[in-house]
Amino acid sequence: MTFTIRQATPDDLEQIIGLFKHGFAPAVQPILIEDIQGAFEGNSCIPFVAATDGTIIGHARIRYINPDKAHFGSLVVNEAYRNRGVATALSKARVAYLKEHNFQGIAYSDAVTLHPYSQQQLFAVGFSPIRILPGSFPDHGAGLETNIGFVQIFSPVELWKPESTELSLYLAPEYRAIATETLNHFGVVAFKETTTESPGERTKSFVVSENPEKIYAVRLYEPAAPAEISLLRSKGCIIAGFTPVIKDGQLSAVAHMYRAPDIVLNRNKIKVIPAAERLFDFVWEQYASVR
Repeated sequence: MTFTIRQATPDDLEQIIGLFKHGFAPAVQPILIEDIQGAFEGNSCIPFVAATDGTIIGHARIRYINPDKAHFGSLVVNEAYRNRGVATALSKARVAYLKEHNFQGIAYSDAVTLHPYSQQQLFAVGFSPIRILPGSFPDHGAGLETNIGFVQIFSPVELWKPESTELSLYLAPEYRAIATETLNHFGVVAFKETTTESPGERTKSFVVSENPEKIYAVRLYEPAAPAEISLLRSKGCIIAGFTPVIKDGQLSAVAHMYRAPDIVLNRNKIKVIPAAERLFDFVWEQYASVR
């Protein structure tokens, strides 16, 4: 089978919506349809399609969150054409687009663990797994799904070179090994000691008005980070992973924390690629301890 990857046009809209209706759960279809309908009205969303003989068989998009943050999403392939390299080709096209347009920043994407292929194709085009959220994705007919977050850093002027960029973080010793393993793809991880024992007001406010489904980012570049993590852990939150961020033009990181859903998940049904296994073990141990 041969197919081509190109940017989508308004003429593709009907077929793209058809892909969404067959490839995504009903709960998320309206959001995706609204997203693609608005994609041709501005420049914040760049949609791509895979086509063969005039038929749209796959779709994916880039959404610019801000000038240094982009999100890869809405990836779907017609079921009859899966496992033929279409998803990987769509992701390669998106990576190439960012490079060709000199994007400098961080691209994010997500994959579910229903099957590992969605993770593999992201890893194959340069993304690294940085967080795992058990039971955080809508039901696709087999119960709540686990979500894995991936990141790739783009730096065409080489401001952030992994071998020379230092990520200086405030983090308690028990979390340093997994943080280093997760973040060392992006820079040299170093840890700073702190004497701050009180959480910041931002974290205190979050705890008081906590939304159980909200993911909270603890800023590891701030001295209060260890105290904030300790407070959130005492309230039943778990550390889902460690994500690079851009702070004042420099790379740093946050710890993503959330309250795992009050459901029983079967670990054997959660499939992760080898690059995510250590992070999954770390997250699962916490999940099991609060469930």
